[in-house]
Amino acid sequence: MDIDHSVIHMYEQLMNNNSNKTLQSTSNTSVAQSLNNSTSCNNDHNNVDVNKNTFESNNNTNNQLSQCNENHESTEDIIEILNIQTNNEPKLIKINQINTDIDFPWKLQAIISCTHPKRTYINSNGEGEISTWDLVDDTAAINLVAFNLDSYILPNKLFEGKSYEFNGLSIKTVDSIYKKLPHDYQLIVNKTTKTREITMTYKHHLTYNFTHLNEVENLPLNSIIDVNVKVLRDYGTTTGIANGNPWTRREIHVSQDHVHMKLTLWNEQAKKIPTSMINKELKLKNIKIDWFNGSRTLVGMPNTIRLLNIDDKYIMNFLQKLIKHLFPNKIITYRIADLNNQILEQNNKINNIFISIEKENRSRQFCYLTIEELIKLFENCPVTDRALYECISPKNSVKIYIDFEYMIHNNLDIQNHHIGPMCFVKILYYFLNIPDDTINTVEDYTENVFKQFLVLEASTSEKISYHFIHAKPSVIFENVSTLAIFIKVILHFVLSLVVQHKCSMFNITSPLGSCTISNLIQILVPHINILRKHCTSCQTSIPYISIADIAYLLVQNKTNEWVTAIDINVYSNNQQFRLFNSVKYGKNNPLILSTTFPFDSQLQYSFSDLLKKSLITFIENDQLSKIYFKNEKFVFDLSTSSNSTITKLQNFINIEPINQHMKHSSFSHSHPNINTNQNLSRSLHPNKINNLNLSIPDMSIFIDFVENIITSDPSHQGYICSCARGTYNTNLLFFNIAGKYKFCPKKNGHHQRNNVAIMINKKEYTYSIRCKDIECNNTILSWKKIK
Repeated sequence: MDIDHSVIHMYEQLMNNNSNKTLQSTSNTSVAQSLNNSTSCNNDHNNVDVNKNTFESNNNTNNQLSQCNENHESTEDIIEILNIQTNNEPKLIKINQINTDIDFPWKLQAIISCTHPKRTYINSNGEGEISTWDLVDDTAAINLVAFNLDSYILPNKLFEGKSYEFNGLSIKTVDSIYKKLPHDYQLIVNKTTKTREITMTYKHHLTYNFTHLNEVENLPLNSIIDVNVKVLRDYGTTTGIANGNPWTRREIHVSQDHVHMKLTLWNEQAKKIPTSMINKELKLKNIKIDWFNGSRTLVGMPNTIRLLNIDDKYIMNFLQKLIKHLFPNKIITYRIADLNNQILEQNNKINNIFISIEKENRSRQFCYLTIEELIKLFENCPVTDRALYECISPKNSVKIYIDFEYMIHNNLDIQNHHIGPMCFVKILYYFLNIPDDTINTVEDYTENVFKQFLVLEASTSEKISYHFIHAKPSVIFENVSTLAIFIKVILHFVLSLVVQHKCSMFNITSPLGSCTISNLIQILVPHINILRKHCTSCQTSIPYISIADIAYLLVQNKTNEWVTAIDINVYSNNQQFRLFNSVKYGKNNPLILSTTFPFDSQLQYSFSDLLKKSLITFIENDQLSKIYFKNEKFVFDLSTSSNSTITKLQNFINIEPINQHMKHSSFSHSHPNINTNQNLSRSLHPNKINNLNLSIPDMSIFIDFVENIITSDPSHQGYICSCARGTYNTNLLFFNIAGKYKFCPKKNGHHQRNNVAIMINKKEYTYSIRCKDIECNNTILSWKKIK
């Protein structure tokens, strides 16, 4: 498109003369809909055997839009615009706040993350063009669109990766057919638009919000999603010309967990990888759901970001490079066992923090940092790259920590999502503190609770997610093994209170002598709604905790099975617990301070102080007494305590009901191999049945078979810690094994450290042993007949 330079100069003067005006456009009609209202927009498209929405969206869409513009008019001449003259300073807004209801002057600061290929059209009146950019800030992304003269000028002023402030843009809804981003609106350049380059503190980092392929069928057509798939077939590229525009198409067949789908890449996206993509893993951001030949497909767009998963696990990501830059001598390992060996070799008493780094393929790498080094790393690492976890060794003393979570759509009957978390924090406080007769109100009691407990939150519209940490502990635990037993006993204790209580609305008779947690849940499930609604006045022996409150600890999981909202699996061997203000890789949902349950609100804490207090294994007060589990009861270690400390510990009388409870429950029956001073798996052994869901059909049939395998070697005794049915192949049962059974079929022997699962195909009546050691890469399984 050739435009005389005098015309450009005149246009720029016109824009400068409008510096005191602010444009607001609030039309509820999309650009495509506005322009297509003209009958002159009818256009016969060349028929190409491609997905309708694909090629038209990437090449012909703007021919349709722009053929209406017969006189080479600028955007503001085509679209009805509401001009509002104001002397008020425009208000700075974020991208996620943009909508057509804005009725005040506004401006936007954003980074250009993508410049789309310029699109041209030719009709009977000549040639025109359209330019599009992706703008991003720390909240969302949105398209910026410029037509004709604007499209000609702005590409010389707007550059990818730079930050700009925009003033005087129009806001338009966008038809889903033409969307390039998930945002429901787009921004339109007009004659009053002003831009200036700025420096932003926000640094754009690529993040993903992956959608599983099995969810695609349930999403609206033209939805824009991120996917992580494997290429099964690559059919190569096809080229052609339509409406005078050349096109290139590449079709591939992708899958994820046995779900298959066709994916089409266009033009530059199709040509980027010259070799075959078969067996490659692709991460795709901004991919569109389309419909072709009777089924849903995936379609690439100009702003689709495609990354190949690199097989080389030693390639460093940003976080690893940052650690190497800040601490050049720091060693990053690929197995947690190697990290433990490093610490032993140094033979020092520094209170190191073990951390794991989550990578894009969900693998982990490990290193240790001092608390000062960890704070420095946090200060230099953006939150979006901070995929960090604290590794909790079986030998570490620990503060109490809880993972409280459930899916909202599986628990729609829960209207108040604060009852359950508040209830359990109060229960923990009760058992871990000396009774205080001076507290006479629930407000005072709650205030004391949150002087000790730090609550971190990563809840979304889909999921309730809290971490409770005993940040200012009254006592600590010998190790995570003892803590795991403590949490399970408390759960058993409070659920037993509910079953045993009687009132006008609840009166059942059930033997409790040998009931496990699973048994108690099954007893209570039919009465959950009654307990929550009608037992609010039924008080328990725990202050300010009612029977109704405890009933909110029972929730339905993703498969609608009833469980506790407290995740017991976070007490496994070498558990990795997400750090404060950190994210899961590819997600932008950091674990932040809860505003609903504020920590020690009377004091102000710096970020570094909060980070220290949120760490599970970082104990600032080395005089704190420890809780041990010995001879089937919880005891305090008094050997190194002063007389005043001993007197204080003797006042922790709330622990005694827990010990008494274990004498009359399944927790009192120790397995002969139990040794509570060893690792976590053996400590949990006597309670292994609590982790098994006996409601899974056919599971009990195979328990004896699995236990015969894992107890056949006297020196490698294991036990079943959990069992689950296959999500996609329901004929599969997965028995996860703990203890000393660490058999690897590839090695034909036992590892020192690894996890093992025994898989049962109940349809074929076969089984396979899978070693989960990352270096074994046991993806090819050997199946044997069950005799």
